[in-house]
Amino acid sequence: MAANTRNMVLVAVSLLLCSCAWTTGNPLIVKPTVIQAIHPGSTTMATVEDSLGPPDKKSRSTADEETWEYSRTRYSVIAAYWEMQTDILKILFSQDGKVKDIRQGNMGREGISFWPSTGER
Repeated sequence: MAANTRNMVLVAVSLLLCSCAWTTGNPLIVKPTVIQAIHPGSTTMATVEDSLGPPDKKSRSTADEETWEYSRTRYSVIAAYWEMQTDILKILFSQDGKVKDIRQGNMGREGISFWPSTGER
């Protein structure tokens, strides 16, 4: 019986000490030197694509302006605690194909569970 209890304690301690982290998406969108090289009014779509690669999402407005969206998500799990942080970069291009505006933002979620639900990942 004592060996069984000892094994259960070892498993519990191992789970509590377990941690991991991983990242998905475009890591370049959080590099200041890459973002600072994009200048509204002069940087073209081709230059942005050369610097950041193809966008995750493209959309076009009624004013014939195009928006490119890039994202990067970091996940971390420490025992039963998990955290997710998503960085977003949106670049608006004018009709002539030059950068009109750059917007950066992020959103995060965190919680305590053994595994995040599908909606929380």
